[in-house]
Amino acid sequence: MNILIMNNGYLAHSVSGGTNHLFGLAEGFAVEHQVSFVAPSLAADLLPEQTKHICYPSFIPRSVVETILVYLTRIVKASRRVRREPAEMVLTLSLLFDVIPAFVHRTVFKSSVGIFVFHLIPLRRGGSFSQKLQFFSSYVAQRMAFFFYRRADVIFPGNSQVKQQLIELGISEERMEMQYPAVNIDGVRQAASIPRYDVIFIGRMVARKGIYDLVDTVRDLGLRVGLIGEGEERLPLQAYIAERGLSSQFDVLGHLSIPEAYGLLKGSRCLAFPSYEEGYGIAIAEAILAGKPVITYELPHYREAFGDGPVYVPVGDKEKLRTAFQDLVAGRINECKIKGAYKSVIILDSAAAAKQVFIKMTDEIHRKGRE
Repeated sequence: MNILIMNNGYLAHSVSGGTNHLFGLAEGFAVEHQVSFVAPSLAADLLPEQTKHICYPSFIPRSVVETILVYLTRIVKASRRVRREPAEMVLTLSLLFDVIPAFVHRTVFKSSVGIFVFHLIPLRRGGSFSQKLQFFSSYVAQRMAFFFYRRADVIFPGNSQVKQQLIELGISEERMEMQYPAVNIDGVRQAASIPRYDVIFIGRMVARKGIYDLVDTVRDLGLRVGLIGEGEERLPLQAYIAERGLSSQFDVLGHLSIPEAYGLLKGSRCLAFPSYEEGYGIAIAEAILAGKPVITYELPHYREAFGDGPVYVPVGDKEKLRTAFQDLVAGRINECKIKGAYKSVIILDSAAAAKQVFIKMTDEIHRKGRE
């Protein structure tokens, strides 16, 4: 079977958990099927080698206005490319610049479309004018995509909370298949421990991941912190750290290879993940596989996904976040109890996730064939 995967986001600027999930699915599908990946050419080096790359020229925007213009042009360019790529199945993330080209493909080739919705973007009111404009444009883009959600063959919500939100928006539960994102299980297990930091953060360098909260709460606790990831806040974060004289305590490491990132995680005392918004929390799943304590803000779906093992803190409560790190320093975090709680957590690998998606999508393809 020919499978087409859409991903017209930043990619080379910062790789999201959703993008990593698509990479894992592509590798799982490619064992038995022909998989093509549609993406900007600046991301070609990141795409799975087992897939056919359908790339078009683009660039990384440097402002909110450029971002909006770039995404509009990516919709047009991706839509043109997919008109020449026959496939029975199209898989895409949930924003407008991916969803529209997917439905262009369905119009041309009568393909079945599956959309991964890991979270619904809230309308945020804080931040600078530039941040407010960025938040608002993302919110509007996803709300506009709801028109297509209702017409998709399958929707894959990233957690039960998102599934319920979609039902309330009028999307048929019969067409949904909840699936947590896949995790590189072998990569975590095979990585060699690199004992360099007390605390590791893994995620995109954006304010909503709680990176500034992390700096504020551990700054004088004597913990060495490594921050792994790329994103538009990387340089501002480095400046924030330097202005406070903390450069010797915090290393902003950028994008690292999988073995090095997982090695640093396995060599650390814990994962810090004070994110304000997640569709799942792949970094938490990776830390669970590595057997490491996790200190995190508690989002609504976390206990369902990860049980009682992580050290949960109310969202945005920096005093309690600091207390959790003080407990780490003082040895008051019971690692044996945490590892025991981790044993009940189920984490999907890419092959299992790909199989689930393939079964649901082919069921829909067969149903359409009977109609």
